[in-house]
Amino acid sequence: MDKTFTDAEIDTVLDEIRAFLFEAGCVSLFMRLHPIINKEWIPTVGKALTHGLTLMSDLSKSEEEHWSETQNRHRRGIKKALKMDVVTKTEYLTKQNAMMFSSIYKETMLHVKASDYYFFDDDYFFNLLEHLQDKILLITAYQDNKAIGSSIYTICEESGIMQFHLCGTLNAYTHLQPSKLITHVARDWGRESGYKVLHLGGGVGSNLDSLYEYKKGFSSQELIFKTYRLVVNAEKYSDLVADIWFTESDLCSDFFPLYRKEPTKEEVLEIDQAESLATIS
Repeated sequence: MDKTFTDAEIDTVLDEIRAFLFEAGCVSLFMRLHPIINKEWIPTVGKALTHGLTLMSDLSKSEEEHWSETQNRHRRGIKKALKMDVVTKTEYLTKQNAMMFSSIYKETMLHVKASDYYFFDDDYFFNLLEHLQDKILLITAYQDNKAIGSSIYTICEESGIMQFHLCGTLNAYTHLQPSKLITHVARDWGRESGYKVLHLGGGVGSNLDSLYEYKKGFSSQELIFKTYRLVVNAEKYSDLVADIWFTESDLCSDFFPLYRKEPTKEEVLEIDQAESLATIS
């Protein structure tokens, strides 16, 4: 959020946005707030919800301080990768390395049985290349000239924020722990390039899961992740929700907008069966 704006001015802008979206026929607005940029903003127009924690590394710290706050298990992984002659290459996104990354990333998502949400086709990476080429950093780990793991970071000189986006490791090379070396190299690159922070993100769905614990191995500095929700047209919103057979637990859900939520199938099935029996009787 632009710090030249006061909270009151931001709310005024949001009121104007709501009016504009209403005239355009929109029903609702959803935004993910950045844990660093938007951390102090509390809107009075719409609502901000807290979901969980993310992690960041302070890039103003020295190399020694960064190594000191790296957990022993990650230090061992980094040393193992280096001992096994794993090297890294840091570069901007190109069509060739975008295809390379896409292949590695897809193999990882299949291996971890990720949901469809986390699968991106090649066009997604080509769009990053087309629109954000100078804002995307790719760090790739190689052994014997073979790309075995790779990570995408977004970089913004204006804010001084470097941010982890996506990563992948070939299944046959996970024992070399290239992702740990890549994260270590990314932190070094950010520090040496004058960036302020490296935002590592959090767990899947903001949960304190194994992914969160992995990232915490590089820094324990936590941030709060929030989302912003605004009902633009309350009448249409209510009508859309009323058209769907939601259970009571669905209606109490924080999912937004609610009319895009898949109804709880088990309970809906029980209701349908009950109605069928009532019709028969």
